[in-house]
Amino acid sequence: MRRGLILLLIIIFLTACATTKTTIELDNVDVRLKWLHQAQFSGNYIALDKGFYEQNGLNVSLKKGGVDFSSLQEVLSGESDFGIVGADDLIVAISKGEPVKAVAVIYKLSPVCYFALKESGIKSPHDFVGKKIGIKKGSGTFYSYVSMLEYLNINRNEITEVEIAYDLTSFYNKEIDVWPGFRINEPNTAMENGYEVEIIGPEDWGVTMYADVIVTTVDNINNNPKQVRSFVEATLKGWQYAIENEEETVDIIMNYAIDSSRSHQQNMLASSIPLIHTGDSRLGVMEPKVWENMITILSNNNIIETEVKIEDIFTNEFVG
Repeated sequence: MRRGLILLLIIIFLTACATTKTTIELDNVDVRLKWLHQAQFSGNYIALDKGFYEQNGLNVSLKKGGVDFSSLQEVLSGESDFGIVGADDLIVAISKGEPVKAVAVIYKLSPVCYFALKESGIKSPHDFVGKKIGIKKGSGTFYSYVSMLEYLNINRNEITEVEIAYDLTSFYNKEIDVWPGFRINEPNTAMENGYEVEIIGPEDWGVTMYADVIVTTVDNINNNPKQVRSFVEATLKGWQYAIENEEETVDIIMNYAIDSSRSHQQNMLASSIPLIHTGDSRLGVMEPKVWENMITILSNNNIIETEVKIEDIFTNEFVG
């Protein structure tokens, strides 16, 4: 009789535990990605697929970006809780008084690059003179381009700058000599289509910038630090898993990047990892000197016209 009573109490206890577990409310979190679904956001996909967000009490919705969306503006308007944003775009926004801040860096080395057909003989920014260079004003690729030429004392008046979209056809047809993009994406696309290219990285010519950073509003940091910490922690855990399990990660990416090829996403992830996991510091950690360098570059090129304080740009308090 006593054994039966003990067994009954155990069953009641386990049932109560199971019920409690299933009724825990998760914090709904919307995230606007910087661009279309692709390997660029592998850490987010892994954190969602492996339950890292859920384990941290979050019900996360990942919204793809694109030309019709601004992840930064969505965060500022409250439509999204977090955004993946270009570090240079963040500085520009803060210079205009926008109350937003970076809480972790993803790409510690910018994937921004410029590339030309091998047969063109273009191997450095000095070779841009007298050529047709594709530009996208207002983008990170443009900021780095202007800064790189300024640093090297190259006269932009001696270059033919052509505003471009995203279709590489004019590059393939040799109507544009140099194309701007992310080395994790467009150059890979060109090579996958059979074109040999020469990649020119701004960091090799005096311009070093962070790229993708996780941002949220200052209000969210002050009023909801637990959510911020939970999101950053799970996302970085996702990136660590992606770095250590590339093949499985590509499997998961393909559930999102449904209009892309596996080989392209595989190349993108492989190209991204050295830019994210540099070995200099833990994933997500930001260095003041890099932000200071970026402020100087943007200021010298009149991209920002007001003083920007380092403490207004980022915080490492949620990293690790």
